[in-house]
Amino acid sequence: MLGIRVIIIYFIFNIHIYVGESYKDNVKVVKKKYVKNVMSTKTGFRIQFDSQFFFGELNEKYQSEVAITAYPLSESSNVSTSLYFPETDSKINTVGSVNNCLSNSWYYLCAELSSSYRDKKVIGSECGLYKTLSNTGDLVTSTLKKVDLINIGIDSINFNIVSDIDFPIEYNFFLENKNISSNYLTNTEAKIFYAFKEADFVVSFTRLKPRYNYGRLCILEKPLISGITIQGRPINSGSIFIKNCYFSKHIFIGLFNKKWFLDSLQTIDYTLEQETSNCVDENNICLTNSVSHLNILKIILLWIIYFITFSKEICVRKMFLY
Repeated sequence: MLGIRVIIIYFIFNIHIYVGESYKDNVKVVKKKYVKNVMSTKTGFRIQFDSQFFFGELNEKYQSEVAITAYPLSESSNVSTSLYFPETDSKINTVGSVNNCLSNSWYYLCAELSSSYRDKKVIGSECGLYKTLSNTGDLVTSTLKKVDLINIGIDSINFNIVSDIDFPIEYNFFLENKNISSNYLTNTEAKIFYAFKEADFVVSFTRLKPRYNYGRLCILEKPLISGITIQGRPINSGSIFIKNCYFSKHIFIGLFNKKWFLDSLQTIDYTLEQETSNCVDENNICLTNSVSHLNILKIILLWIIYFITFSKEICVRKMFLY
């Protein structure tokens, strides 16, 4: 009898565990993206959903809803929420929206999917950082107003950074050089800065190798906020960030039908003096010219001239022969 009582007590004590595991097995977490595009407006955001997702992952028996939360990064605004009910039997309604937001303001935007049928449940979430349009309709994708290259030395590269924010944020600066042929990625140690309002500061990378291509400057922008979404999902500080890279340009070569990546952040050599600097205003790209570079360019030009002259002589000889 004692053994039977022990078994009964053990079963009662652990019954919630078995029920909980059974319930967890019927919950499917969606990893597939169901947000196709986010469009900013002056008073909020319009979210275009992928109708194929609702047709493929769900069926008409599921009761689905998407809870949209626009959580402000600044304390001067309130949280805005809305609900979107996808139509699984129609492709007409594929856009959800959230309004009552301030213009020219940053928001943590999150679309949380919840779909259930009997004891089965499908959940998912897609979140990101977006800014509403200003009065002039400008679309902004970074919290930085200006990123300028100050100078490049033998073993150092210096930048001037201007932020445009009214909330606490963490910036991670690092140099990234990606070799397309070998997919080799080189990162320097990240420089971390904190800002709470519009600020102007200098970021310096020192103890670098001379005459080495460090590629481009990349920045992670991590707002330091905490809150909760409409469905109770916690918003952890620094969990969502924006990555932007500077001083890199894509060059399209029509002759070879290829794209080339031009990275300009290269330290100079001990024996070579930095001469003129050609800057591209659009992307603030500065290319350092040295004596060796000029000599190589001269050799290439001489070969081109020789080739053109030789081709003309052949054409003239053929004309006289015929």
